[in-house]
Amino acid sequence: MLKVEGRLGVVSMPVEGHEKSLVWRIYEWFHRTFPRYASCRPIYVEDSVKKAGFKIIKTGEIAIAGLFPMKIVLARPE
Repeated sequence: MLKVEGRLGVVSMPVEGHEKSLVWRIYEWFHRTFPRYASCRPIYVEDSVKKAGFKIIKTGEIAIAGLFPMKIVLARPE
């Protein structure tokens, strides 16, 4: 639940733009093989936020350990 002027922040591993990368194929294998240790699944971050009824204000992307991209999305209710 957000306040009337509240903002939503989402940080997640994105699928978009990384579908065919070696890093994601390895991560998906690791998730299937060891789901207890790799329980976070990459998502279509911006699409998911928009489908939930939010308007995206700002996005960014960083790489953890130089390998795993993380998408940062700031949004507000439509």
